[in-house]
Amino acid sequence: MIIAERQSRLRDLLARRGMSDLESLSAELSVSQSTIRRDVEMLVRSGHVKRTHGGVVWVGDRSDSNGGRPYAFDQRLASLQSAATENSLREVQQTLEAIPSKQSKDQVMKMLADPKTPQNNPIEDVVRILKAMPLDKRKKILQEFKSPEEIEKLHEILRVIRVGGTDTELLQETRKQLQQQGATP
Repeated sequence: MIIAERQSRLRDLLARRGMSDLESLSAELSVSQSTIRRDVEMLVRSGHVKRTHGGVVWVGDRSDSNGGRPYAFDQRLASLQSAATENSLREVQQTLEAIPSKQSKDQVMKMLADPKTPQNNPIEDVVRILKAMPLDKRKKILQEFKSPEEIEKLHEILRVIRVGGTDTELLQETRKQLQQQGATP
């Protein structure tokens, strides 16, 4: 492989992954670690990466006039955070499945009482948890919603399930804004 091709592949690999250790890069590109170190040093000088002990982190091309794409490292962190959230919601789901239906309903009501923030959307979390449950357990929990306040919360849950949640609303709003700007048909 010629030098320019290797360096281009290295840059693409790091941009996609966000970070890597030198040993893995060396093996993947079938070159020595000293060759990888030299290539990484070029990327450090150009501002694309930062060195870490035994590895490298992609920081992106800061010279792009359009601001460049989001940094791969930030994307990786967001992916890790999303996976952690999914695991946590799965744990809550399994717990709600394991306890009596009335107690599950009480916990759902408490979750719905949490304030909505940019990082926390209780109704979305409850919907995701309930949709992932076996239908018979979900049915038993939802049958426990009896008081007027609980029935109103149940209506909210079912509305979010019906319309597809805030992701659908966000996509519709984005499309509307793009249409106003003439960017889409």
